[in-house]
Amino acid sequence: MTVSKLFEILHKLDEEQHQDLRWFVQMPSLKVGPKDIKKLKKISTLICENRSLTEDQIISKVLAKEKTAERNRIKSRLLIPTLEYLRFRSIEVAPSVNEAYLHKWLLSKEMNRNASSVKKDLQKIVEAKADYDAEHFLMECLFSETKVDINKKNRDVKGQEVLEQMQTAILDYFCLHQMRILCEKANRNNILGVFPDYAVWYEQLEPILKQSKRVQVQAYDLAYQVLTGKDETSFYKLSKLLDKNKADEGNQIRTEVLTLVVNFLIFKVNNHELVFAPKLLDMTSHILEEQAVLPTGEVNYQLFKIAIGASIIAQKHEEAQRFLEQMKQLAKKGSSKALEARVSFIEAQMAFFAKNYKQSEQLVTVFRNSDYYYTDAFFKTGCDKLSLKTDYMLKQRDDSVLTQNIDSLRRYIDKQKNLNATIKKKHIQFLKLFKKLVNNKQIDLEKEKQSLAPIDYYWFTQL
Repeated sequence: MTVSKLFEILHKLDEEQHQDLRWFVQMPSLKVGPKDIKKLKKISTLICENRSLTEDQIISKVLAKEKTAERNRIKSRLLIPTLEYLRFRSIEVAPSVNEAYLHKWLLSKEMNRNASSVKKDLQKIVEAKADYDAEHFLMECLFSETKVDINKKNRDVKGQEVLEQMQTAILDYFCLHQMRILCEKANRNNILGVFPDYAVWYEQLEPILKQSKRVQVQAYDLAYQVLTGKDETSFYKLSKLLDKNKADEGNQIRTEVLTLVVNFLIFKVNNHELVFAPKLLDMTSHILEEQAVLPTGEVNYQLFKIAIGASIIAQKHEEAQRFLEQMKQLAKKGSSKALEARVSFIEAQMAFFAKNYKQSEQLVTVFRNSDYYYTDAFFKTGCDKLSLKTDYMLKQRDDSVLTQNIDSLRRYIDKQKNLNATIKKKHIQFLKLFKKLVNNKQIDLEKEKQSLAPIDYYWFTQL
């Protein structure tokens, strides 16, 4: 039986690499669509869960509704980020492969002969001396080859200027990609809870970083400082730099840097480090300036939800209201009833945290009257939880009735197969603690906080 290139690669990856790939594929620079990301994640997860599954068995589960031609197109699309992951990983594992970056850069500058010569020289040295610092040797090769090339054509002062420009460009390019690798590593390791020391590698780059005037290099340097907590002022410097260079031609880099930092801050807030909420609000504001609407024409609801949640926790209710109004306007243009229902649910949450409990109750009723309440377990659960909180704050239900409603919602959550296991666990933990609260039992919030959603933990801290 023939196995496609995609599945041949995926079966060779170990579990750690699969986990890494599932994070990597979300990098905005890869431009992989959300549906394809979901499919690749599902395929990867199935392979890790059962290595004996064949390609046909996995495809029949993930792409059951697709015809053969569409299945092949999807596999071809998924192969691209998978190959890019292998290339990226080879650079992390074997730094000598960085020659590929600079080789590509030289080719883009139409210096084919020069690039080929450098590549051959480098390969000879790497093969002869495995312990040789290939990256630095590559830089020396590039400088010497470029210098010879320019001197042949032009021996005047102008030739020297061109050489200096060339050196600066190569250094910037080299440095930019090294910082991308460092930031990606730091971000993924934060999420995995592994904290290696990158100081030695960073110290080698630091002299070049200080010389670089390229905004993208500076942005990645500051992002690295944020991700590793090396400098408390780096976050504000990065925010200022991004504000100043909104129209910069390196928008792809800007998006990558913002996404890196936002992912890091979401991780921190989800880890109940609520002091990061104002920073998360600031960074999501930057992204929403450019990505309020997705390339598909849909409103970027998830990002709006993150921004409003961060605003609530940071007690910036005016900011939350601004995002809400913006989302309402976009929802009207799209004429999406589903989005309008979601907006009314978010508005109910905002009213609740602003202590406008009656208004929150009315908005919850609006949401309950939509079809969405009955078809989406995620939002129905959130809505019913908000009703329980509102009833508790308004003292308009007997404790026995509240307890019955808590138990009823718990049974509903247990039955929902479509709810993510982690989300289920957080909802159930909230109901356990909430039941204790209703029955006037003591709660050890610090001990239980890791099992709560950040917004629920924040509410308990405000009681």
